[in-house]
Amino acid sequence: MNSNVNFNYKKILISGSSGSLGGIIAGHFARNEIPVVGVDIDHNNPLPDDEYFTFYCASIADKNRMKKIFSREKPTNVIHLACSYNKFRDPNAEYENDVLGTKNILKVANLTKSVEKFIFFSSTSIYGAWPDNYRWMPESKKVRPGNYRYALNKKKIENVLNKYRKSCNVKITILRVCTVVGPHYNKNGSAVSILIKFPFMLRISRFCEIQLLHQEDLLSMMDLVIDDPNVRGTYNIAPNDYATVQELVPDKPFYPVPLWLIRFIFGILWRTRMINLPPACINTTKYGIVADPSKFLQRYHYNIRYSTKEAFSDTVMNNQLD
Repeated sequence: MNSNVNFNYKKILISGSSGSLGGIIAGHFARNEIPVVGVDIDHNNPLPDDEYFTFYCASIADKNRMKKIFSREKPTNVIHLACSYNKFRDPNAEYENDVLGTKNILKVANLTKSVEKFIFFSSTSIYGAWPDNYRWMPESKKVRPGNYRYALNKKKIENVLNKYRKSCNVKITILRVCTVVGPHYNKNGSAVSILIKFPFMLRISRFCEIQLLHQEDLLSMMDLVIDDPNVRGTYNIAPNDYATVQELVPDKPFYPVPLWLIRFIFGILWRTRMINLPPACINTTKYGIVADPSKFLQRYHYNIRYSTKEAFSDTVMNNQLD
């Protein structure tokens, strides 16, 4: 055995590092002096290139480019965040970027001897919003994303990862993450930004449940995953509580409207790019998705620091949305 091998050495490649969540995670590890390699088609990440952060402007759909980056940087961990997130408004382009792009980066990671873990950020939206949903859905529950393309592509990617899991040299971990908020949240046109900015709310028939995870909890949970040499499988990443829309914004008026009218309104706002929520996800305003995080919390004996309401309050207090 080579006594010069440093088994504690880590180098993390983050796809989608210029996104809101990617930037938070990249900055966290870089500040803790863990080398980070950022990959994104946009370079709007405020992190400067230095000894702990290196950026490549590249698409995960470009397999040859990915091979060169992996060969040069030799990461030990891959955190795969890159996705279109409703931006393209083109199902074929979203599939090529999200699903085929994941196949590319997974295959390259598997061929790179330095890579030990491949961590994919899925979403709790993969469970789908349905009238028969029950609270505290475990990872074993059948996923039913419906026709919401963002969640549907997450399901397709999970299928790809599960197919390759047994033949892969790297440990594959799927994290089904709920909405992450906090002082650096800046996703305009999202559900959270609507809750913050709109002077009133539209109510269908009931106040649905929402889970919001504070970014500080997410970063602590990511530390645990990165430091765990044996982690693999699928985990819900969410707080162990939830809140209703009315509980989050109790001072705003709620106007009851039929579901068809909300779909019509969202369709107009979607087509004019005023919001980033397609009409297909409108069921989430009626039927909540409450994921059970106990599998993760029990594995690491982790205690959630911020409740959903506390995470939302901290986001509102430090709101940076234009």
